[in-house]
Amino acid sequence: MDNRPYELFSFVQRESKSKGDHVNTAFERIKPHCAKASSGSLALSPAHTVPPESVAKALGLAFNANITAVAVVSGYGAASPSGLDIEEARRIRSGLKIGEGLADRLARAHDYALKEVLAESVRRELRQLMNQTFGDSLWDAFLNTFQEASWLRAMRAAMFDGLWYGLFYYLGFVVAGRQERADRLRPLVVMLNGVLPLCERGDGSGEWIIVAR
Repeated sequence: MDNRPYELFSFVQRESKSKGDHVNTAFERIKPHCAKASSGSLALSPAHTVPPESVAKALGLAFNANITAVAVVSGYGAASPSGLDIEEARRIRSGLKIGEGLADRLARAHDYALKEVLAESVRRELRQLMNQTFGDSLWDAFLNTFQEASWLRAMRAAMFDGLWYGLFYYLGFVVAGRQERADRLRPLVVMLNGVLPLCERGDGSGEWIIVAR
């Protein structure tokens, strides 16, 4: 039996300043990610089932941005999807290069606020326990999903960081008892169970690229 999720849960429960059932609710949202890390498969949702409006709303709440459009693409094929030509693929890479990936946007929105309300020692232990729970196992799931032939192979580290930091800031604010911040991130954490936001295109359009099956 894998005790790593239990150790993470016990830490959050012990350190949390949140009241009521907030910790239990948080772990209901985290459990699917624990299961994916254990299984070694991301099992993303089919692209045609992803509701762009819900994705845009979750992203907008997560880092207080105006998401003008969402492009859902399949990351499972060897070639880039027909909806993304060479120029658009360049814009995606440009968006990552200039710091418009999900991890970058989350860090700009939440890193300072989390440091203000959570001691460094607590943040460090949370990181360690998350790395034990999600680190290598979750990365293996990314390697299994976006294999060498995948057109997204070079971008899987950016998607991994976006998922990891989404979970980290969410749990961090639960521990800190800042439920309003955790509530802003909860729809993103739920959404990350089925899709992976890659980045905003580097052309300033406000359109986000979302990776699905």
